[in-house]
Amino acid sequence: MAMNKHMTDAQWEAQNTPLHPAEAQAKGLCWMCGGAKNLYSAFGGERITAVCPECKGTGKPSTVTGN
Repeated sequence: MAMNKHMTDAQWEAQNTPLHPAEAQAKGLCWMCGGAKNLYSAFGGERITAVCPECKGTGKPSTVTGN
């Protein structure tokens, strides 16, 4: 969905991935953003776009290294 100042808050938030985390991982995508690289939130017409904290904006699954 392209950014549009005329979107409703619900439309803005609908840009977030509809994928279940397991489905995203099976497709080789970040479980949190589903490969979109960003997360979207809105409240009262105030739109927020944040780089996905899990994949750091790559859209790829993060890797956990040794403990």
